Amino acid sequence: MADLIVPRVGHSFKNIAGQQFGRLVAIEPIGSVKGSWRWRFRCDCGEEVIRRGDSVANGNTSSCGCIRKPHGMWRSSEYGIWQTMKTRCYNPKATNFADYGGRGITVCDRWRGSFMAFIADMGPRPSPLHTLDRNENSKGYSPDNCRWATGKEQSRNKRNNVFLTFKGRSLTIAAWAEETGISVGRICARLRQGWPVERILTTPSRMQRFSDHSAASPGLS
Repeated sequence: MADLIVPRVGHSFKNIAGQQFGRLVAIEPIGSVKGSWRWRFRCDCGEEVIRRGDSVANGNTSSCGCIRKPHGMWRSSEYGIWQTMKTRCYNPKATNFADYGGRGITVCDRWRGSFMAFIADMGPRPSPLHTLDRNENSKGYSPDNCRWATGKEQSRNKRNNVFLTFKGRSLTIAAWAEETGISVGRICARLRQGWPVERILTTPSRMQRFSDHSAASPGLS
């Protein structure tokens, strides 16, 4: 485009670099055409486009065009999860901001700037039961700290979980309950009573003893 010019001091130019408008984030100015500045924008879907800065800033253009595509991934559950991840970390008005952004949880630059980068790293959501989970709750959202997990798997990863170490293995109470057959409630009760870990995890509950006795006694089913 022969009539493109670059920004210079004193020339009418509004710097919108880094600002987000709808689904578009301004990356860099490309030049001016008849007094209207063109900018390179990155859309939340990952596409990069060149649009008039004033048109985007005024709300006349809010995406690369993906919003009009009937089958674009912006309609997917993965896209909604990606948006929620950013909102809870960076929007102080979000209902759960205090548990995320409020305590320093952030989204890595790669994911914050591109939904397509997020989906490339995480892959499709395995099922409607899976949600985005962080392996270490003290760390932010990034490829090396996130996975798709079911509610059951996530419940073992909450900040308030208690880990018990027995025979060189550290597992949550829920995990030990599954492995030993002793209920979570009974394990917690034994902890409150001051039982040592070995006794907590090796002493059968009354129901377990009754079940064992019933199986060994003739005439009982």
